[in-house]
Amino acid sequence: NRNRVQHQHSTIASVSGTIDTDPDNRVALNSNSIDSAPTQIIETSEQLDKVKLLDPFNRSKQVNSIGDNDGDNAVAIDCKGVPDNIFLIFVATRSITYAFDCVKLGVTTVCETLKDLLMDAGVTKMFHDLHSHAVALARNGGVKHLRGTLDTQLAMEFLTGKIQMSFTQMLDKLGQEQVQTRYLRKERRDEDFLFAKSPLPADIVKKEADSVSLLANAKDKLFILLGDARNIVQRASDSRVLAVIDSGGAHQICFDVAKSHAISSIELLREQRPEDVAAPTPLKISDDAAVLIEMLPKDLVGNLGELTSKLTDIILDKGRQPYAWVNKYRKMLGQGNRRVESSDIEKVVNGIGGFETDNRRILELHRISAIRNRQFDIIGLTMHVGRHISGNATMISDLLFNHCSKSILFLGESGSGKTTLIREVTQLLAECSNVCIVDTVNEIAGDGDLPHACVGFARRMMVRHVNEQADVMIECMQNHAPEVMVVDNIGFSNEVDAARMCRLRDVRLIAAAHGDFRKLVKEPKLRGLIGVVEGGDGEILNETQGQSEFDNNDKRRNHTQKTEALRTITPIFDIIVELKRNCHHQWRIVFDIASAVENVLQGQLFTAQRRIRDPLTGTIKVELERV
Repeated sequence: NRNRVQHQHSTIASVSGTIDTDPDNRVALNSNSIDSAPTQIIETSEQLDKVKLLDPFNRSKQVNSIGDNDGDNAVAIDCKGVPDNIFLIFVATRSITYAFDCVKLGVTTVCETLKDLLMDAGVTKMFHDLHSHAVALARNGGVKHLRGTLDTQLAMEFLTGKIQMSFTQMLDKLGQEQVQTRYLRKERRDEDFLFAKSPLPADIVKKEADSVSLLANAKDKLFILLGDARNIVQRASDSRVLAVIDSGGAHQICFDVAKSHAISSIELLREQRPEDVAAPTPLKISDDAAVLIEMLPKDLVGNLGELTSKLTDIILDKGRQPYAWVNKYRKMLGQGNRRVESSDIEKVVNGIGGFETDNRRILELHRISAIRNRQFDIIGLTMHVGRHISGNATMISDLLFNHCSKSILFLGESGSGKTTLIREVTQLLAECSNVCIVDTVNEIAGDGDLPHACVGFARRMMVRHVNEQADVMIECMQNHAPEVMVVDNIGFSNEVDAARMCRLRDVRLIAAAHGDFRKLVKEPKLRGLIGVVEGGDGEILNETQGQSEFDNNDKRRNHTQKTEALRTITPIFDIIVELKRNCHHQWRIVFDIASAVENVLQGQLFTAQRRIRDPLTGTIKVELERV
């Protein structure tokens, strides 16, 4: 291995010293690699001047030397450091791969050389993940009008229906051999540091060049599979270039009405079947907060009636100044040094007819909760505004209708909008399914025998006491045979058992719980929802054996963490949607719960999808992230 690395370093030096225009004399960095094409590093001005005269960079030459016999010109392009930087640009044909060192030459200088190629519609430029490349080339290289592009992610979406397919998955689908890149496992976490090195490490350049070469070699099979649809994919790719520059590199999605609201890239569906693009649904908020405001003493109302759209809570504590939470800020109520008196609290309590044993009462969709002293007298009230928002759940239309058998768990802290979202989800699913709500405190469908209109055709079973929720879930399943069961809050281990029993009977569950994904893994009572078996003392099982490491010739000790919990059973829920307070237009979605659990137990990051909605236009953007 040492000899091989030394040979590669000497090869780098020889290749970077001169540009050889004779294809027979080009030197490969490693002749033993898979379908390896020779690689030439361009890192000096003299080399850059010479390469300008070569095909494919000299577009004044009408020579089809980069395509096949059918005359289809195509190159593969990959930039390193995107989207914030560009340190290295690879341009690969079938016969050679060029590596432009943007650190030494300057990214604008390199992009000026490549500008004719990048803007020539007669040459197909193949990118994998065009989003980040288009933004980086526009921001750093001044190339804002890429033409003739083909995003292989869009191509694979056309062929398979899967958005944002990874490069490895694409090669696997096409039956291409792959380059092993495990040698970069640690360093690749910081790509900026890796590719900003000078001189560039030979092994890194070689591996990356091989990857780009594989992309170029995938052209034949990909074009055959696409057939005439290749024109559709290329038009969608060019549209994507313009869209991502305006959106800062975000991936815009839409929902395909003809395919049960399956998720789709908006550029591709507009080119294929524009009539099937689901129109963005504007958010309509209905709160009727006037019902709560009318219960207050008149001198405390003030201008609250004009602020209902931003009002979340009204706080009355005996002996203190009353206030309300409006748009995340505390607004004091009343004039001067007005204090809450017992008569103020009694007025509200009498208006709702008293409290249940859990010290809360639901008024329509609003929740009023009491604080008592040791003598059981009420000394404080929290009046929480309940809302019904239509158009909110359309951000997960694919999860509701395209994944129609998948159970969904909504996670989030108090005030993050879980209950509000579940109301609309219930209404939408009740249009086409037999939906039954297990309503513990009547927050989903409101108080009274008749469920609130916001849940549509859904039926509702009330729960007399929170301790009886699990029993009512089983009763609902056995007596009423729902296709979908909606539960607002799962918080106890017996409810987890009831949920698993419902899933075994093929009942789809839509439920909510407090916290986020990592906290749920560590919660002894609830982690069974995601398939974690509890241990003795409630700690998380993370059984790993330390491996020997050498640092400055000192051997570190091995450490073994004993385990207390493992994911050994199938998760009850298939999809998790995480919400956060005051971030109503950004949701995180975990699709592969089993893998995510394993990663958390091993102290690693897990993959999730983030969806971001523009509150003005309703357009939805999606991005993958490591959490």
